[in-house]
Amino acid sequence: MMLKRFLLGWLCVVLIAGTVQAQQECRVEIDWPAFLRQHDLVWEKLPGRWEEAPYLGNGNIGTMLYMDRRNNSIRLQLFRTDVQDHRDNSYGWTPYSRPRFMIGSFHLKPVGKLQGCQWRLDLWNATLHGSLETDRGTIEFQHLVHTDEMVVYTSLETTEGENGCQWKWQPGRAETTRPGYPRDERGKAKFAKLYGAHYLKTLKPYVANPAVALEKRNGVDVSVQNLLAGGQYAVAWKEVQRAENRRDMVVSIEKSYPEATAADQAVANVKKVLDGNQQQWIEAHQTWWHDYYPASFVTLPDTRLESLYWHQMYKMACATRSDRPMMDTAGPWIQPTPWPYITWDLNVQLCYWPVYPANRLHLGDSLINVLHQNRQTLIDNVRPREWQADSAFVATTSAQDLIEPRDGDMRYYDAVGHLPWAMHNCWLQYRFSMDDELLRTKIFPLLRRSINLYRHLLIEDDDGRLHLPKTYSPETTTVPNCNYDLALLRWGCQALLQAAQRLKIDDPLIPEWKNILDRLVDFPVGKNGFMLGTGAPFNRSHRHYSHLLMAYPLYLVNIDQAEENRALIEKSLKHWIGFPRALAGYSYTGASSLSAAIGNGNDALRYVKGLERYLQPNGLYKEMGPVMETPLSAAQSIHDMLLQSWEATIRVFPAVPDAWQDVTFHDLRTDGAFLVSASRQAGKTQWVRVKSLAGEPCRIKPGFTGPIHVAGLRSFELEELKPGLYTLDIKQGEEAILWTGDQTKTPELLVAPLPAQENRTNTFGLRDKRSQ
Repeated sequence: MMLKRFLLGWLCVVLIAGTVQAQQECRVEIDWPAFLRQHDLVWEKLPGRWEEAPYLGNGNIGTMLYMDRRNNSIRLQLFRTDVQDHRDNSYGWTPYSRPRFMIGSFHLKPVGKLQGCQWRLDLWNATLHGSLETDRGTIEFQHLVHTDEMVVYTSLETTEGENGCQWKWQPGRAETTRPGYPRDERGKAKFAKLYGAHYLKTLKPYVANPAVALEKRNGVDVSVQNLLAGGQYAVAWKEVQRAENRRDMVVSIEKSYPEATAADQAVANVKKVLDGNQQQWIEAHQTWWHDYYPASFVTLPDTRLESLYWHQMYKMACATRSDRPMMDTAGPWIQPTPWPYITWDLNVQLCYWPVYPANRLHLGDSLINVLHQNRQTLIDNVRPREWQADSAFVATTSAQDLIEPRDGDMRYYDAVGHLPWAMHNCWLQYRFSMDDELLRTKIFPLLRRSINLYRHLLIEDDDGRLHLPKTYSPETTTVPNCNYDLALLRWGCQALLQAAQRLKIDDPLIPEWKNILDRLVDFPVGKNGFMLGTGAPFNRSHRHYSHLLMAYPLYLVNIDQAEENRALIEKSLKHWIGFPRALAGYSYTGASSLSAAIGNGNDALRYVKGLERYLQPNGLYKEMGPVMETPLSAAQSIHDMLLQSWEATIRVFPAVPDAWQDVTFHDLRTDGAFLVSASRQAGKTQWVRVKSLAGEPCRIKPGFTGPIHVAGLRSFELEELKPGLYTLDIKQGEEAILWTGDQTKTPELLVAPLPAQENRTNTFGLRDKRSQ
């Protein structure tokens, strides 16, 4: 037997040493300004609502510009993600006690009547520029949200007839945009019936925050909003005449809590910019974005879908940074909405998924940091209180401070899986970085507490199996053995065991985690596939696919385990998506990723293109208000077609649709901290390049047919474990090239954009159809 294994291994190893001149580096020929220019958003007509508007941001503050038709003006709307109230739950749950606020807008009032525009959102420089046409002249402008400073910059250059155009500030109200706060005893009873009987005793009468105070400090105009619960937020601005027909306006948005220092800081920000070197300041902004984009590269034969993908790369960096607030439901660009908060039952998780394979892990830090910095709050949220000794909990909704106890909104008291699901995102951050210190200090302790809450709930039934009582399947109902929670509990125990082994932690709960995995009840399955839970078949239209988490993104049930799993996942998917009435945009991106998980690239593409009818002209998405996660999850669906990495195995082009005969990606990141590049031409994979960042064992399914060759700066061993699956003996910092065909030379490792489709560039924004 030993001899047989030795011979098999020898036959399956290809050694390339000396006979091949290995091309170590990919030849990257990307003219980034030109490539991104074809994906710029372009306006040839004036946008009239936020769904049509250009959007900019720096990970905390943001702007939008669009026409206010009633006032013949251009509205420059201002946002800051962490501007919220800080009342306690005696004013209700999150949207009433701790909502985000609408900050306000500047209105550019022209001398003449607005007639048209030519605008371009320059992705490469993260700058909006263009012109406004009126019946009196032209206003040319440049506008950006600076990447480092909490400052918005707008430069105007006018023809003589528009030299008199003026900015006017209009503050927003420091109040929630969600209706329903009771104004009398009858309303209070209705509120308590909906959200919890305790509000009959605890809910306070509504008291408005103070009115905005308009001041001038050190020659700078300031709009100061003090809050009854403490703290303040402020907008400071100053306009400077640079020439007879050119002027610059610098605006800063700041917040402080519990101190009342925001106004002084905003003024200081404005003066710092005006007193500094303006050109250097703008160049620093541009340099950050120029360094950001090349972290990875994806080019597709579908130019509009390629545009959507790159808009998400832009949007993620507008919405969060490593040292700034986490992405919430609306992103920076909040509008009147019933959801002025963070939503944890799907939105957060989908927002962050593309961060990891896109090799932009620094953006994922914001989620980790918010959870870690507020870990005591997550403990205090637990109910019953005695469970706080070992558990942690995040509610369905929260503000950036994560304050929302389990009994804050009694509709979702049994929704206990959201923190474990968020911890799966944190686990991905770890697995894609292999940062053991991150795992030890920030992820393992909180994951442990999140799974402990499940341990309190588990029931041993007469069958000797461990069951869950009724828990909440997101946006449906409470069911016993809820598949959403069973999947997260099983994944969490597996991750804890893996982490304890990796970190050499002799945790006293190791036997308990193993016991749960051995005895936990099976996922409830019915004639149409996975059910919501025991006795609860999926039988009505529902936008969430949370009952299918075991298939995606957790891969607890996958096609590598058994062939019948493919049929089960496919049946479950088609049954769920077959009830179209209540589906939402992210239902289609979820169906796309689920299809990719079983290798069905054609369905994956069909579903992700089903998102098209939900997209707004500017590429954003809404459901009763702006919602961030859906287009971002479309980027992840594209990743899932190009590259997957689960169960410590890299899968190259695992679900490429037939329509994508040519496709290239570069430096996408995988589980185990590998950077992978690959190119496909005429429907065949030409080459795969793997770079190890952490020296982890490399298992790979490169997707070639025929003998595979490997080359690099040394001889590599490539051993076939089973058909199509190989191990590669790559060490930290090394790169290896895989290919098939001519063994005597490596293929040309060219990374370059595919030709754009005719009339498919710059399709987002508002184009004049005559120009397309």
